[in-house]
Amino acid sequence: LILLDFLERDCPSNERTLFWNDPYSKDGFTSVWKDINKDIEKTIPLTDSLFSELKERTSVARLLSKKLNTIIAGMTDTSAENYGEEFFHKGMHSLVKKLEIQGDISKENEILIKLSLIFGLFNICIGVDLFCSRLHKFWENKGVHDPFKRLDYLIENHPLVFTRGPLFMMANMASSQMKTDNNKSRGLLHDCWHTLYAYYAERLLTDDTHFSELGKDVDFEAFKRIILTDDITKIWKRTLEIYEEKLSET
Repeated sequence: LILLDFLERDCPSNERTLFWNDPYSKDGFTSVWKDINKDIEKTIPLTDSLFSELKERTSVARLLSKKLNTIIAGMTDTSAENYGEEFFHKGMHSLVKKLEIQGDISKENEILIKLSLIFGLFNICIGVDLFCSRLHKFWENKGVHDPFKRLDYLIENHPLVFTRGPLFMMANMASSQMKTDNNKSRGLLHDCWHTLYAYYAERLLTDDTHFSELGKDVDFEAFKRIILTDDITKIWKRTLEIYEEKLSET
């Protein structure tokens, strides 16, 4: 929904302010989520049939997360026989041309743009989220039904969606994780989704070290607002030590 809001507003540079002006989702699931968070005894009411449907609807996201590193590695291997011929490489050049970016594209930027295109295909053109009614309506109004034609439409009409905002935040997280030893995690896609919080929140508190590495790896102000729970624990322990030292002095 954040992605669609950003797209429908034509990728504004002040989208963080716009989000805070209207931060609440209108999706029906939000009322259920708020309700169960008010009472720890409550859970999401899932029947066996609903659970099976949930697994089916999230299978694409889990598969993409597991295979993402392999997919992007093949797209950036300059020694590969079909390098430069596959769809996302051509999409990258179409995007660069549309944005009138001058000069050669670095290897790092090539990876980021291709990752943005992949996330755009799956999140906006196909829809791997659980709640896609608004997204389906968006494309119905455009009269574009094929996922790859949808991606072409975005490149032509909303190219900035791939180089700033939510998709680009996700691309940075994926790129950062792909450099680590644990780069085949099936949770990669969910980490990329959660990266959006780092941009829209004042602070992101987490115990996931992937987010710590992201803050070190990417020089972006939003990622500097990430705080690890371990850091909070260390600060608290040191505060207690100082307090005890002061007490002993008196």
